[in-house]
Amino acid sequence: MITLESVGLVFLGALPPLITIWITKYYEDKRHRREVIVRTAVENWKFSSEMVRKAIEATGGTAELYPLDDFIIHWSMMADVVTGRKITAKRLAKQREKSEKVRKMLDEDRKAKEKSEKKKEESYG
Repeated sequence: MITLESVGLVFLGALPPLITIWITKYYEDKRHRREVIVRTAVENWKFSSEMVRKAIEATGGTAELYPLDDFIIHWSMMADVVTGRKITAKRLAKQREKSEKVRKMLDEDRKAKEKSEKKKEESYG
């Protein structure tokens, strides 16, 4: 005879593995979406850089393209919003602002390193 107590014990015994499976699936899905976003961003960067290169060759002008690492960092940060619970304009704008601050910091760091290397070269030569 099945009692309410035995049904409750079966349910309690099954609960931890179900929760573990759900959590694992949730984070696997989030990781997969993040990978797709970053992979797509890299492909987009390749396409954009090729188009810029062709435009420069055709017009003889100049253009600046963000380095790939900046681009990946930006889209990784944006992926946090996109893979989150709810996408809102406010959350996107806030994350974009954070991403822009990080990009500026990376750009300043890169320029400082270039300046330092240039001084080293001048002191040797």
